[in-house]
Amino acid sequence: MLLSSRLHVLGDALRVAKDTMVTKGVASVRSPVRNLCDFRADITHESFVEAVVWAFREEYHIDEPVQFVNDEQATAIDYIRHGMAELPSWDWAFGQTPEFTYKLRQSFSWGDVTADLHSRHGIILSCDLVAADGTMQRDLQTVGAALRGQKYGFVDDKVEGVAATDPAREVWSWLQREMSS
Repeated sequence: MLLSSRLHVLGDALRVAKDTMVTKGVASVRSPVRNLCDFRADITHESFVEAVVWAFREEYHIDEPVQFVNDEQATAIDYIRHGMAELPSWDWAFGQTPEFTYKLRQSFSWGDVTADLHSRHGIILSCDLVAADGTMQRDLQTVGAALRGQKYGFVDDKVEGVAATDPAREVWSWLQREMSS
């Protein structure tokens, strides 16, 4: 629930500027949102929590006192402990990502490159790279092959077969930046 959030910041955070990304997931539907303070200026976090507790009690006919549980008590319960351990994991955050393709273009001092990335469940399935002038195709194929099987957004810093000063290394670094943004 939004009590007194800066809604313009929320909108900016939720807006994706990756027009060339095509997903096979379910599209999000934007809904209008408002702050509760727009309806009741004196609302606080505490008064909101009290209202939720009261509504829960009413709905489920509960008269017992509220039970407060600390972290130690919560982690003693297997289900909660496993859930807490899973949340920060890569598998939970990224491993369930729907299949998508992402087309990128970048100009370098030596020429333009187009990348077609294909990923499913956070793993890069393929990356087809093409230099506009047709040069470097073998080096770009090396980069594309090295990306295959890596975790999207967590690409290794080093790529086998590409020298640190090679233009293909520039392509590798560009793709790393794009995937982590």
